Amino acid sequence: MENFLLSQVDKLWLEDIKKAIELVKETYSTEQVNHSIRTANILVNKNLKKHTILAALLQTGFFEKYLTLENIELDFGEETSLLVKECTRIKEVLQTNYKKVAPETLSALTLSIATDLRTIIILMADFSDSLQYPITKNNLSQIHIAKNIFYPLTVKLGISDLGWKLSDHSFKLENPNGYNKIKKFVNKTREDREKLIEETKNEIEHLLKNKVKAQVFGRPKNFLAIFEKNKKVPFKKMHDIY
Repeated sequence: MENFLLSQVDKLWLEDIKKAIELVKETYSTEQVNHSIRTANILVNKNLKKHTILAALLQTGFFEKYLTLENIELDFGEETSLLVKECTRIKEVLQTNYKKVAPETLSALTLSIATDLRTIIILMADFSDSLQYPITKNNLSQIHIAKNIFYPLTVKLGISDLGWKLSDHSFKLENPNGYNKIKKFVNKTREDREKLIEETKNEIEHLLKNKVKAQVFGRPKNFLAIFEKNKKVPFKKMHDIY
C-alpha cells in the first residue's frame, strides 16, 4: 500500500508524503495507519494532488485529537490544514446528527459546509475504506452515513466509482445474505463487468460513427440496486444488470 502510494506521487511531493506517513506511523494505531494509507491511495488513483493526499493521511489524527491544526499547518502548509479542519467539521456534524436529522437534510448540510469539494471526496474515500475493512463491528453509524448521506452525493456529483463502493460495502455489512445472493447471481467481478461495458460502449460508438452525433455512457449497476429491483422483478426477467 505504502509503496504504491510513494511510487505514484509526483517527485516534487515525495518528501512531504513520506513525512506525513512517518508522522502517521508514529501517532496512529496500526489499523488507523493502514486505513489512512489505503484512503490516500484511493485519491492517488483518482489523480488528486498533494494537499488532498496529505489531508487524507492526516485528517484522522486531527479528528482523534492526536494532531493539532497548528502543527499540520507548520509542517504541511495552510491548504492541507484547511482541508483537514473541514473534514473534521463535517464528520462531527454527521456523527452528532445522523440519528436526529433526515438524510436529505444532512446531505444538503454537508454540501453547504464544504467550501472545497475535495473534503467531500476525501470523506467518501475514508468511509468507503472503513466499510470495506471495518476495524470494529459496531459501525452502524458509518453504514448509515455512507449509504444515506454520501452515496446520494456521489450520484449528484457524478463520482460513480466511490458511489458503488459506498453502496456495496454498506449493503454487504448490513445484509450479508442479500449481498451474497446477488454476487452469486451476477457471477462476475466488478472489473469483468466494467470491461464488458467498455467493450459494448466502444461497439456502439463504432456503429454510430458518422451517422449520429452522440456520447455513450455505461456503468455496472451496484449490488444494492439489483437487490432492490429483485423485490419487484425476478432475476430471469431482469435485463439491466449492467
